[in-house]
Amino acid sequence: MKKSFVLFIFLFLIFSCKRNNHSQYVSEDSMKVIIWEMTCADELSKKLQQDEKLSLNNDVTKDTLYQKIFAIHNISSKQFYDSYNYYRNNPKKFKTIMDSALTYGQRQRSLVIQHVKEPIPTSPPKNEQSKDSLKKMKIKLKPLKFDKK
Repeated sequence: MKKSFVLFIFLFLIFSCKRNNHSQYVSEDSMKVIIWEMTCADELSKKLQQDEKLSLNNDVTKDTLYQKIFAIHNISSKQFYDSYNYYRNNPKKFKTIMDSALTYGQRQRSLVIQHVKEPIPTSPPKNEQSKDSLKKMKIKLKPLKFDKK
């Protein structure tokens, strides 16, 4: 009886221990990129909701943007949220991911700024007067001649 009880306790302890299978979670490097992209999606959806002209014909919602982000990274929303909760329960890893996402975002912004060489003017410069399009093209029009009968 004692042997079966000890065997039962031993088997119970072996199978009841929670195994940490980290492979089911999204990697920390992927999480930082996904979190940054989701932050951008949040800002875009807020901007689209604020602009009345865009919101009338707007099929873009935060959820559709999130689904596109998940599709780009080949994960499901369940995988993301499971990973997110896992990292939230591990504060050191979560802080590392959030700090990395912030740094990644700042790097992405600086790359965009570097690629913009000069701003696109929204209106013609004040010192340059608006010219007639034909004069700009330097086309000379010949007067029409009418035959007198």
